Amino acid sequence: MKYLRSRSALAGVGLLIADLVFFGITDPKEIEPIFLIFGFGLLLVNVYYLLFALQKAVGVYVPAIAKQRNLRFGVLSCLGVLLALQSIGQLSGRDLVLVPLATLVLLAYFSYSKSSFLKPTH
Repeated sequence: MKYLRSRSALAGVGLLIADLVFFGITDPKEIEPIFLIFGFGLLLVNVYYLLFALQKAVGVYVPAIAKQRNLRFGVLSCLGVLLALQSIGQLSGRDLVLVPLATLVLLAYFSYSKSSFLKPTH
């Protein structure tokens, strides 16, 4: 519960309020594309803070999860790709299956390659 009182939690709440205000006062059909990119980035930052808080909460019970930084970035990139595909109208059921599977494969590859490449050889 110490995390909930930290500066990161306050920043997350502030970003959430900014997100709600931004998406509450804009119309996606009438706004310039640069502002949509800003809103999309703001949304991904909010998702990152949410994933960080969830990882810390689960890390209390499963300490190995709290140390895996790549997991957060993997989930964030997967959600980012799915949101981007949905926002341009190209999201299909096949994408809902393939993007998370590709993310899992990449996470497994990077965790394996990091552990094997960083070991001393002598």
